[in-house]
Order: sequence, then structure tokens, then C-alpha cells
Amino acid sequence: MIDRSDMAQQLDLWKVNGMDFSYIEKDRLKLYELLAGNVQGALQDSILDWKRFLGLVMWYQLPPDTALSIIVGTYEQLLSEGRVPHPVPVYIDEGPIIDPSNWSIGDRYDIAYYLMLLHANENKAYGYLKLCLVPYLQHLIHLITT
Repeated sequence: MIDRSDMAQQLDLWKVNGMDFSYIEKDRLKLYELLAGNVQGALQDSILDWKRFLGLVMWYQLPPDTALSIIVGTYEQLLSEGRVPHPVPVYIDEGPIIDPSNWSIGDRYDIAYYLMLLHANENKAYGYLKLCLVPYLQHLIHLITT
């Protein structure tokens, strides 16, 4: 079975041997890069939202059994390096509903991103907050706090 390392090795072999990549279609090369696990290299000139990019990182860059905390940590590291799209809310990403001069990157992120961070956080200090966000457990929280 062919896996990411085989694809990456094949691409490296072609580069070392001086293969002329102009004979291979650009989209096919992007596909090879993606299958090799090089998501950033394959999508360097593409515009994707943060959810799609995170999905590609999960499917093509990280192993299939990777824990959510590691996935989120990888995305945060790539975000701090400026190599992935910012997790902006859909209403900002899809069009200028608000005045763009009043908003800057990092001003506010998508609520789905914050919920994912909360779920992936293994710190027990946020356990109470997780319970607050689960609707069917709200009555239990009321009983605990009274």
C-alpha cells in the first residue's frame, strides 16, 4: 500500500534527479504534494477557509489516529507561523457585512474555533465551562450551584 512517505520520497527523488516538472500538470503536482502530506505546499496559491484547511491538515498531514488536542495544537502552531488561514467567522469570511476598517485579524474568531479549543483542552479547569455549554446538562449545573 502506498502512503504519504512513499509519495514524499517519490517527489524528493524526482527533485534530486532534476526532473523537469513542466511536463506534469500543475494540478497533478498539487495532488502529489497533498498526498505526500505537504498541505501548505500543495495549496500555497489557493484560497480556503480555515475549516477546509484544518480538514486537509487532519486528513493529509497528520496520522488518522491523532488526538484532537494534537490536531488543535498543530493548527495553532501553523496559525502562529502565519501558514494557515485565520479562523474568522463566516460572516466576515464570505463578505463585507461589517466595515472592514473596524476589524482586524485576530479581533474575533469563529465560535466553532473557540468550541473546538475548549473541547480539545485537556485542562480540567475548563470542565465546568464545558458542562455549561451542553444544553441538556444545564439543569444539573443549577442543582450543583444552589
